[in-house]
Amino acid sequence: MSDCLNDGHSNVALLLTGRQARWVLRLTPPEPSHGVDRRRELLFHERAAAAGLAPRVLFHDLTAGILITAFVEASSEEAAVARTAKADPRDDPQSLAALLRAIHKLNPALPSVLERDGGSRLDTPAYLREWRSSLNHDPLESLDCAEHKALAACSERLAAAPAENCLCHNDLIRANRVHDGQHLLAIDWEYASLGDPFFDLANAAWELASAQQVELLRHYLGRREAPLEARRFADQRCLQAAIACCWHAVRGQAALASKARERLRNELEHRNEKT
Repeated sequence: MSDCLNDGHSNVALLLTGRQARWVLRLTPPEPSHGVDRRRELLFHERAAAAGLAPRVLFHDLTAGILITAFVEASSEEAAVARTAKADPRDDPQSLAALLRAIHKLNPALPSVLERDGGSRLDTPAYLREWRSSLNHDPLESLDCAEHKALAACSERLAAAPAENCLCHNDLIRANRVHDGQHLLAIDWEYASLGDPFFDLANAAWELASAQQVELLRHYLGRREAPLEARRFADQRCLQAAIACCWHAVRGQAALASKARERLRNELEHRNEKT
């Protein structure tokens, strides 16, 4: 017996139900989405699963686009969110920070075959440039002159101070987090790569309120942030919103692209108020 868990642009996930267990079957198209490397995804997912940070991988056939993982039952608290005004445990800054810290401490080394292929590290300023140049219509063209300059300044600062190479999930939005009653786990490792932990933090902060974003950063660092750390987190939130705008635009999701663009404008405006 199976039920559809999601039918997205990059994969279809089905819940398989047996007599005593359930599993998740994910089917992917032959051509992966921009920025996705299925071998790298599997490698990082398995490392995370071995550390108890992701569901176990039970079977995979990369050529056929098949991945089967253990099914993680959501906690009763998470299930109750849809029925009540109760806070979603997936948004708890302390738990989310702990998950991110654990992911970033995983072994980031890649096998030589993946190293030779290149593109293993996510450089967000370069990634945004690639997205914008590949689109027939740049969804960020409607930014005004001051916004364009502010976004360019964010990219320049990040490019001038490359971050450490650590293993990052890069798409840890609420839908890709599950709370099993004890702790958070990360699912959907498609965009995992080496990269800047502050971009991972920016993705995880996407659905959090401003105060929760500050909490997330401080719990992650284990202390109050330094000015340069606060600036890098803010810069990566701007890049994340700009990349999300392009990501939705290329998929014809105009409303979501517009929402991401407004989020970017708000982030840039907030940055100007701080400086």
